[in-house]
Amino acid sequence: CCAVDVPAIMVDIVPLKTLLKTAPSPLLPHNLVDIIYAYAYTQRVYNGEIEAAQNHSDAVGMILALSDVLTRNSVYPDALTALHASLANAAKPAIKNSVEFSLAVVQDVSTILAHKPYTLAARSHLHSLLSTRMPQQQKPPQQQQQQHTAQQQKPLPKQQRPQLKTEKKLSFFVSWTEWVEGEVLRTESDAVHAAWQQLTAQQQHTQEQTAICNNPLVITTHNTQLTTAPQHQPLPQPQPLTPEASFASSPL
Repeated sequence: CCAVDVPAIMVDIVPLKTLLKTAPSPLLPHNLVDIIYAYAYTQRVYNGEIEAAQNHSDAVGMILALSDVLTRNSVYPDALTALHASLANAAKPAIKNSVEFSLAVVQDVSTILAHKPYTLAARSHLHSLLSTRMPQQQKPPQQQQQQHTAQQQKPLPKQQRPQLKTEKKLSFFVSWTEWVEGEVLRTESDAVHAAWQQLTAQQQHTQEQTAICNNPLVITTHNTQLTTAPQHQPLPQPQPLTPEASFASSPL
């Protein structure tokens, strides 16, 4: 198997005990599913190049559009509910890819959560991505000093406050991920995999029902009559299957 580039883990992670005075919520693993899904989905879309200058702004926007935990403070009672919310966001016109693409990301989430170092690396990478400001055109030193002084005298602009809250939330999840036992993450990984199996079965059932509806052979259940295509009209021959487009490799 080819080598996988794992993002670097944050240094100087704040101990969780300094952030909380009580035990953390048992629902945090489910909320983490929401965030990791947004990260993994965006990694697939940009083929792992989400930090490239030409992709940075759009990648950040996609992550925030996919994660209700980061933008709406959503809380989920279980992994399946979190994934339903993620898939609903992924189906929106501004983001939408194929259903198969969105379901493949669920497997990525399960893989990441199964390994604590991967989970911590993903969380660190996401924190770095959302806290990075793209470089701007350099100004003369005097103008830079004047701008820095003016910024110190001004309160934080309203449009930057949500981003600051998001960064703090991501920093908290990095601390929590470092603190939590790997077994908790593996249990959540198993729950995500089980949810993937359920969601995949539902999708296959939907496809089968669509195929039946499009088939000229119609079974009318309410009167138990069987209606077939006229004998002088031959049934259409099945088309040869074509290989499905391969998905981008999992980022982790």
